[in-house]
Amino acid sequence: MKGVWAISLGLIWMISLGSVAHSKELHFSTGAWEDQFRAGRLALRSDEINRWEMPSWLGSPKLFIEGSVNRIRVKDDEESGLTALGLSPVLQWRVLGDERPLYLEAGIGGALIDSVSAGPRELSTHYQFEDLLRLSWQFSDNSESRLFLMMAHYSNAGIKSPNMGVNLVQLGFTLSF
Repeated sequence: MKGVWAISLGLIWMISLGSVAHSKELHFSTGAWEDQFRAGRLALRSDEINRWEMPSWLGSPKLFIEGSVNRIRVKDDEESGLTALGLSPVLQWRVLGDERPLYLEAGIGGALIDSVSAGPRELSTHYQFEDLLRLSWQFSDNSESRLFLMMAHYSNAGIKSPNMGVNLVQLGFTLSF
């Protein structure tokens, strides 16, 4: 399983963003779901993509691409977990504040997982959709780093049954550079 982490981490740096020079943020998070799952996530986010003008009815969000490595394990059973390699477009809206803003972020992308089950959860396919909903707060006017609370959902959207999915709630930190 240690080899999966190394391969996934290498792939995420190459596939998702091309090079660190085009990256803007590094995200670290950890979380859980009920008493069943524990998770850790490392993500790299691109600079804002300014190529497309968003429709005004969307509220003028910023668009980013976020690549991630996620380790999800069943509580008290290291062998029953899975590793997910994700790539998602993420929209970000400023909700409140100027000096220390609060942001709402949402994304739907894809993830490749190394196991089609995690404990009692059957996922059926190695391809999963990755849904993200995040509230992040820039706690200092001297830095663009943020604290965040995130809800993540992985499922195959009914492509194949069973499709039990995995939900996670995570707390994290964003380091901007």
